[in-house]
Amino acid sequence: MCGLIDLSCSGQRMSCCNGHVGASRSWAKLDRVLINNSFSARFQSAQYKYLNRKSSYHCPLVVYSDLLFTTYSPSPFRFLNMWCLHNDFLPFVKEVWSTPDQTTGLMKLAIRLKGTKVALRAWNKNIFGRVEGNIRALEERMEVLENQLQSEFSEEIEVDFLVTKIELELWEKREATRLGQIAKKNWLIEGDQNFTFFHSVINQRCQKGMIKKMVLSDGRILENAKAVHNGAENYCGTPSPRLGLDGD
Repeated sequence: MCGLIDLSCSGQRMSCCNGHVGASRSWAKLDRVLINNSFSARFQSAQYKYLNRKSSYHCPLVVYSDLLFTTYSPSPFRFLNMWCLHNDFLPFVKEVWSTPDQTTGLMKLAIRLKGTKVALRAWNKNIFGRVEGNIRALEERMEVLENQLQSEFSEEIEVDFLVTKIELELWEKREATRLGQIAKKNWLIEGDQNFTFFHSVINQRCQKGMIKKMVLSDGRILENAKAVHNGAENYCGTPSPRLGLDGD
C-alpha cells in the first residue's frame, strides 16, 4: 500500500527472545527493514542482519551494502590497550627489551624500540590476531545451538549454549576495547557494545584522510585510485613506500 518492500535478511532468522531460561524460551521475527523502490534501485546489494542481543530482548540490526576499498600503504603500528590486560604482556616486553646488542646511546634505544615493535606485531598476531575470527565462529556456534533449542530443548545443549555465550562475551570485550581505542570513543566501551558503530566511526576517520582525486597543472583530473597513486609518485619524483591513497 505504501510502496515499501521487505529488505532481504542474512544470518539468523529470529530477532526477539522472551528472555526465559530452559524449555520456556521462545523466539520470533518482529524486527524488519522496509525500503522503497528508490532505495532498492540505488543500493541493489543492500541487506540487513541481526546483531547479538545485549540488554534488550530484541536484536539490533544493521543494513549494509558492498563497498570497494583500495589501499596502497601498510598499516601503521599502534599500541593497543587490550595488550596490557594479558598476563604475558609485560614479561614478553621485558624479555624483548633485554635482548643484548653491541650498540650504545641513542642507537641502542632506536634498535630496541624497533625490535620491540616488530616483536609486538608478531605477538599480537599470535595472541589477538584471530579475535574477529573467533567471534564469528562463536556467533555461528551460538546460532546453531539456538536453532537446536528452538527445535527441541536439551539440558546438554543448554549448557553448551551458556558456556559459548560466556566465551563470546569475553572475546567481544577484547574487540570492543580495540575498536573503542581506534575510534577514540572510549566512553562507549562500558555501554552498548555495538561494533557496527565503532566501525562506522573508524570508516569516517579514514574517509577524511582519503585522496579521491588529483588535479594536474594542465587541468587534467585523475579520479581512478591507481592513476592518483601514480600521479603522486610522478609529482614527488620517486616512489614513496609510506604513501597511502584510496579511491572509490
